[in-house]
Amino acid sequence: MSTNPTPAAPAVADNTKPDQTLRLRQVMVWLISVVLAVLTAIFLLQIGVPAIWPNNGRIPLDSTVPISFLNLPLLPLVALPLIFFFLIWVDYFFRAKVVND
Repeated sequence: MSTNPTPAAPAVADNTKPDQTLRLRQVMVWLISVVLAVLTAIFLLQIGVPAIWPNNGRIPLDSTVPISFLNLPLLPLVALPLIFFFLIWVDYFFRAKVVND
């Protein structure tokens, strides 16, 4: 036990108002990220792949990936990681706090 008194916490004025546009910015970040990811996935499947491998041609947007007994659609599989990639950057510029620092 110490005989020294514990220092008091400094008084903090809590007159900060909550951000009224935060929820709107968060929704906008998600929407922009999904749209950018889908457009990028379509660009990759229609233009990117034929540019790299011209013998394969364009990949149809309704194509599936057979995994075991599942036929998973290719477009969402390509777009899902792109959504998170764009989410990080759009959130950074909008300061919407979707992704924690």
